[in-house]
This record gives sequence, structure tokens and C-alpha cells, in this order.
Amino acid sequence: MKYQIKLVILGILISVSGLAAESKQVAVACKPIKEACEKAGFVEGGYKEGKGLWVNCFQPILQGKIHPDAKLSLPSVDSKQVEACKKAQPKAGKKKSAK
Repeated sequence: MKYQIKLVILGILISVSGLAAESKQVAVACKPIKEACEKAGFVEGGYKEGKGLWVNCFQPILQGKIHPDAKLSLPSVDSKQVEACKKAQPKAGKKKSAK
């Protein structure tokens, strides 16, 4: 019985470590886009001024659109980086639906 419990715990730990590695990989794939937005002057929480990191830059780059309220120009990002980010994190750049 103790052996079975140890196996279950080991299985859970392996699963969790795999999820953590996958999450890090997603962050790495999208990081160049986030950094390009930050270098262009976009900041977290700056959406009210049209300088929001996610709303005014990151999402529009992934969507291939310019946000109408953006006050800064979008940075140039390699299309391969955009595709890698979309592939690694399919929900990235999509608006969250209202509940």
C-alpha cells in the first residue's frame, strides 16, 4: 500500500514538473514580442493613455491589427516570432470574453 501511494505521488510530481516546463516554454516563445512592446514605450496598466502593453501592443501584434486607441507606433516584430508565440500559446493575444 505504501509503495502504491509513493508511486501516485511520484506520478503527480512528474506531471506538475512537466506542466511547469511547458508554461516556461510558452513564456519564452512570446517574450521577444513583449520586450519589443516595452522598448517601444508600452507599459503594463497604460491602456487608459493608449500605451497599454497588452491591449495596445501585444494583442494587436498577434491579431495583425492596430488598436484604435494606441498612442504609440507598434514595434516591428518578425512574423516567425509571432507565429511561434501563437503556436506555443494559442490563446495569446485574444480578448477574454465577458462573463
